[in-house]
Amino acid sequence: MSERILAVEDTPSLRTLLQLCLTRAGYRVDLAEDGLAATEMFLAGKYDAVVMDIQMPVMDGLTAVARMRASEKERERAAV
Repeated sequence: MSERILAVEDTPSLRTLLQLCLTRAGYRVDLAEDGLAATEMFLAGKYDAVVMDIQMPVMDGLTAVARMRASEKERERAAV
């Protein structure tokens, strides 16, 4: 089974490029367009890695990663 990656990017063309490159490398890829959507997806799913943009609308990447890390501690899983 291939690893599952959450790719987060607000620019549609870069999001598509991330998906293409990661899929060709053999990963299963889920996409989000902002930090809030990414955080919700992360909390609902199980990901082996997250590729995160920093500057995005709604919620920036740094805030999203901080929330993801906090949830990992609560769920006693490895940090992002």
